[in-house]
Amino acid sequence: MKVEILDDKVFASLDTNIIERYLRTHGWTTKEVSAEGFSIWESKLKKKFARVWLPIDKDFLDFNEGIGRLVKDVASFEDRSQLELFEDLNTVAVGDVVRLTTYDRRNRESTTIPISEGLTLVEKAKRMATAAALSTESRQAIFSPYRPTEVAEYLASVRLGQTEKGSYKIKIISPLPIQAQLPHIEDVPFERRVITTLMESLDALKTVSKDAQKKGRYQFEAFREIVSHGVSANLCEALTESDKNRYQQPIDVQVTWSTAITAPTSSIKHVDFDANVLYFVEKAGRDFREHHPERIILRGIVTTLKKVPKKKGRIPKSIVVVGIVDDRFHTVHIDLDDPVLYDTAIDAHREEKEITFSGIIRRKGTYFSLDQPEVLTI
Repeated sequence: MKVEILDDKVFASLDTNIIERYLRTHGWTTKEVSAEGFSIWESKLKKKFARVWLPIDKDFLDFNEGIGRLVKDVASFEDRSQLELFEDLNTVAVGDVVRLTTYDRRNRESTTIPISEGLTLVEKAKRMATAAALSTESRQAIFSPYRPTEVAEYLASVRLGQTEKGSYKIKIISPLPIQAQLPHIEDVPFERRVITTLMESLDALKTVSKDAQKKGRYQFEAFREIVSHGVSANLCEALTESDKNRYQQPIDVQVTWSTAITAPTSSIKHVDFDANVLYFVEKAGRDFREHHPERIILRGIVTTLKKVPKKKGRIPKSIVVVGIVDDRFHTVHIDLDDPVLYDTAIDAHREEKEITFSGIIRRKGTYFSLDQPEVLTI
């Protein structure tokens, strides 16, 4: 569904300088600049050709109508919604715009989805941005919950835009620093490199996952090879549901590069994942965790104490802790053969106090386990 804007008055807020920058960075070229206060722009896209008029002088009585015609013509030529283009012209001067789209599998044409899936989509956007920011700092198969200063500051700057029509679509804006827009600045800012990393890593992940789907054979080594492209356990988990019993929700990711600085050459603008492809993405995320264990600090509440049957004369003891792993609450199973550690866990459970462990975290199906545990504090 492509939404049309019927009231030309809304176009009065658009800056013609921003419109010019948008046209220039999206393949439009200036054909003529008239002394009478308008410019003519042309674009060729495959076999399509278009020409539009951009009014520059706001004293024109039909200035709003002229801007409205341009927005409608450009949106039609680029096969986009008028509202989507209008929103871009209001935001691309600020930063890169990333749109994440999904749909209600029971009614694909619906513009609503269950509230739980909507919240999940926003969480996925946050976790994808986090994974991309971490991979921009360094390429690793797995990242700990620790956030370097530059990554933390970047995540604090990312904005959530208004939702848009087109199945169910959310928008995040990755702001560019003001100094990046100055003519003498040549270095690509961290904020732009994050979104470039995001799109390149998603494209690499989709390519390998689609190949596994076509062959009907999953090979983890193929996913390991694309860590250099920014793929990590964190990115895989950001795209998929942690609960194996839940249907993998398809997701479509598109980027509109800000006109504040030159767009990346040969940039990837669109990557989509269907449920079948996400099966392989989820499996890769689990294997990354299994093959690259990390020592973490776990803080949480002991919810379960249990002793399992005797094995060779000893009584293994285990507990379940609910704590935060990779920015989300998870149940973590911990085996405690040391009676002192187990007694400490009993005390924490009885007094309903938070307990802190260090250990090596591993994913086991839908939950985590903590190996080599050490109690730090209660």
